[in-house]
Amino acid sequence: MARRYYDPFEDWAELRTLMPRLLETRLALPMPLAEMFGGAFPVDIFETPEAFTIEAAMPGVDPKAIQLTATADTITIRASEEEVEPKPKKGSYVRRERVIGEMVRTLTMPLRVNPEKITCVYEHGILKVTAPKAEEARPKQIPVKIIEAPKELVGTR
Repeated sequence: MARRYYDPFEDWAELRTLMPRLLETRLALPMPLAEMFGGAFPVDIFETPEAFTIEAAMPGVDPKAIQLTATADTITIRASEEEVEPKPKKGSYVRRERVIGEMVRTLTMPLRVNPEKITCVYEHGILKVTAPKAEEARPKQIPVKIIEAPKELVGTR
């Protein structure tokens, strides 16, 4: 009969694979986190040597209801969406995923940005925020000084 040794971390590995699936299927919570703590919207952040570009998907949101605030290391996007159509008098929702009310995302930037030079454009349901990096956060080219050895020492080994 082969001996089997007990591995105390074996059960943790299975739990690690099950936990994300549990949260994705929303079995652990009575409602999605976005509905409990205010809505959220997906964002992409792209970095170039000069700036960060944030693209936030906000279809159906009135551009006049969008507020953008920034500090040297955070950018907050806040929007509110009002219910366009009143709830039907008869019947009930089978599924309701659209967020009605306030949506907030605060993004911590990996490097400092210049809040005075941030630009923001809303087009076709996408909010595009361009945040130039602060001068001190940009990479700088440092010249390399070359010091030549005295000619009398070259080749004397």
